[in-house]
Amino acid sequence: MNDLSSGFERNVELLKHGGEPQRIEAASWIADQGPGILSIVRNRLALERNPLCLKVLMGWVALRQQSEACPEILSLLESSEPEVAVTAALCAGKLACPGATDRFRREAERPALPLEVRLAMVRSLGFQGRAWAERDRDAVEVEETERALIRLLRLSVASLQVEAAGALVFMNARNAERALAELEFPSDPYVSYFAQRACRKLYPTGLKQNGGKSAVVEEDFGFSLPLEDVFDRKATETVLPEAADPFQRASTIWNVDRSELMGMWRAFYGTVFECSLPRYYLVLPDRDRLPIVEDWLGDPLEAPDKALELCGKFSDFFSPAASRGAVFSGEFARFARAITFPRSKGSRTEFPSHYPSRRAPMLPDLLSEVMDSSEKNVSSKSDSIKELNRLLPESLSACLGDLLASVLRLQEAWQSTLDGLSEADRIRLRRACLDWAGTQKLSGSSLNWVSKTIADLDLDGVWEAEDRLLEALARTSGVLGRYREWTPEGRPDWVWKANTPYGTVALYGNRDHRIRHAGCLIVDFGGNDEWVREEPDDGDQPMVQVYLDLSGNDSYRSTAPAGFGGAVMGTGLLLDLDGDDQYRCEGVGLGAAILGTGFLLDASGDDSYSGGRFCQGAAAYGIGILADLAGRDRYKAVAGSHGYGETRGLGGLLEFSGNDVFSLDPDASGDAKDAARDGSLGQGCGKGFRSDPGEALSGGVGLLCDLEGDDVYRAGSLAQGTGYWYAVGALVDSGGNDSYTLDNYGQGAGIHAGMGLLLDVAGSDRYLGRHHAAGCGLDRGGGILFDVAGNDEYLNESDVQGAGVKPLGFGVLVDHEGNDRYRARVGRGYCRLPDFWPSLWATGLFYDRSGTDSYEGGVDMGGNRRIRTQNRYGFGVDAE
Repeated sequence: MNDLSSGFERNVELLKHGGEPQRIEAASWIADQGPGILSIVRNRLALERNPLCLKVLMGWVALRQQSEACPEILSLLESSEPEVAVTAALCAGKLACPGATDRFRREAERPALPLEVRLAMVRSLGFQGRAWAERDRDAVEVEETERALIRLLRLSVASLQVEAAGALVFMNARNAERALAELEFPSDPYVSYFAQRACRKLYPTGLKQNGGKSAVVEEDFGFSLPLEDVFDRKATETVLPEAADPFQRASTIWNVDRSELMGMWRAFYGTVFECSLPRYYLVLPDRDRLPIVEDWLGDPLEAPDKALELCGKFSDFFSPAASRGAVFSGEFARFARAITFPRSKGSRTEFPSHYPSRRAPMLPDLLSEVMDSSEKNVSSKSDSIKELNRLLPESLSACLGDLLASVLRLQEAWQSTLDGLSEADRIRLRRACLDWAGTQKLSGSSLNWVSKTIADLDLDGVWEAEDRLLEALARTSGVLGRYREWTPEGRPDWVWKANTPYGTVALYGNRDHRIRHAGCLIVDFGGNDEWVREEPDDGDQPMVQVYLDLSGNDSYRSTAPAGFGGAVMGTGLLLDLDGDDQYRCEGVGLGAAILGTGFLLDASGDDSYSGGRFCQGAAAYGIGILADLAGRDRYKAVAGSHGYGETRGLGGLLEFSGNDVFSLDPDASGDAKDAARDGSLGQGCGKGFRSDPGEALSGGVGLLCDLEGDDVYRAGSLAQGTGYWYAVGALVDSGGNDSYTLDNYGQGAGIHAGMGLLLDVAGSDRYLGRHHAAGCGLDRGGGILFDVAGNDEYLNESDVQGAGVKPLGFGVLVDHEGNDRYRARVGRGYCRLPDFWPSLWATGLFYDRSGTDSYEGGVDMGGNRRIRTQNRYGFGVDAE
């Protein structure tokens, strides 16, 4: 151990100075070396000041049952850092460390310790007791643990008493019936209720009559009562100008409502029960965990502010002020990439390029240089270049030359980056990316191979060149508006094409054309065109493809693996500046990418979008944006679309005006079982891959933002503002009377440590979500539905309308104003009972701030101006 290997030294340095992904991998590597290494690492790094590393190390030690580490772990129980003490206690409990029982009990009895630490000690006794029993160890150890918990039952601290009762249930205690019976009718009905419940679970045949009162326990513990005037429920009304930004206005209203609800919570419960999503300690984060996910889950009640700010920033990139006369601002990609790739390698090394970014050559000059480099048919190419030079106006030639130079530079950057892979790995990576987007399921080991391979790529040069290309494209969009329906010398059928080592460059005149080929740069000046892509995936297409159509009612149809405005290991950009257009894509396209950037912008017209899986604003390891700036549009896809983000991806659909229809239909795949399992996955959905430790991958960010219009949203499940497995999903609609239809998991749902939000800023809306919807948090997830205005209908069934489900779920529904109708069988400020420990209970919050409302279904709100509490952490208020 004193002769440390170079591998150990390297990983210790990464723990000290690396970014979060590197520190996670280093901690995993060190844990693999055995439990004895823990003390050395602790001395070298002062882990008490590095909680992330401690969580990862302790997580691996507990998972691998490295009991040799027990002495070192037990020494951390008395750490002055609460997070360290809690993590060590939970790890020691799962290892069933010898001699820990008295240590846990004594720490739990210390009144000077934070309650969080004391509760962890009690919970660790439950872990330990169960571990002893399952390993068939000496019954004395099991009995000793039971006695320690029974002693804690007699403390006069309600939260510790019920935690001890839960620990006894968890370890299936044999001798605690009498002690639990003594707690049946103390002064606190909550303790009495939980003790009776524990008795029923452990000793179902031993329930007795006590003082003539039955000890039968109902499933839920709650009641409804009038809202007392002592609650200072409403803050001073905030008057906003009519012209206020809708996102800022909604943010202000949210904070008013949030403050009022928390004020009533504190007035009702005091300060004993904190309304938050508790931290989770023994975790094994993967290298692709995004800081935005941890941030939003850290305080779910701040997430609506952050989602509104995110939508506001994205919409600004497509406003006239931001784009300075162009159709958009290229800054959007840099902003999005800071979310998905927040920690670059920092190299920013300039790679050799034939096309420096600081000069903007004329298009013919640049093409002449590129084509001469192939040294074939020099004479005919020279004549073609001369014709192009004669026909193109100078301003058009300059902007297209600027654009092509940026395309070629990015192509070289991609090539330079991927040259670091062997040919076999490059083929394997592309195949895996294509399978990722399709119906072929990748195994956990394959997903992690992709993750590690991408993590080892130096993409900084690609991102820098891509930013320059988007800036050039934005500048070009501002110039090309003057050349809509441009015809050189009265020749509408004019077509100019050239094959270059980087792909085809083509210009089409103002006539109806059928464009059937790929290229690195294709510009169509007018006409009702048919764009068709049918190429097989031979890996020989340009890695950078930029298409511009200036006017006309066009159709785009692609069966290629990467379609229009899509990319797999590359960059695909499509701008359509005018016309009523039809888009159909069966592969990755229409603003979608896997390892790269896909971007589609439609500036005007009533358009229709149709696709299969992974399209229309979807991304993994990159950015996928579909922005439609005007018109009444229809969006339809099978799944994984309409603002969908997987691992390290940000998928966004930005819709600026018109009455639009968004439809996701997973049943269209023809396999009902797959549809039920996989869900719709879109309309503001972020999703990760939940699996065994070491194989799971965190998810990305999915965003759907609609600025105005009466819109219709339809989906099956996992949609309309859903985050699944360390991912973020948000649907924000800032205007119109909207309709939302969903079967399961959505409309503001956070599932398995995900964060999901549905924020509707204006209009009388209708929400039909059967299960786990309308503000539902499940298993460490946070879900929020916030409706600002209008007479709304919430027609739901179970685990809805502000429901917390399973351990640590956090679900919220807030309706600011309007005469609303609510229907639910289970929900409305609902907290599902935990199986064991109250400290892991979920939280469900419901707040209807104003209006005359009606309530239907099995949930008895009791009418208007009422408070309803259920299972302690379920809290509902109708304030008017």
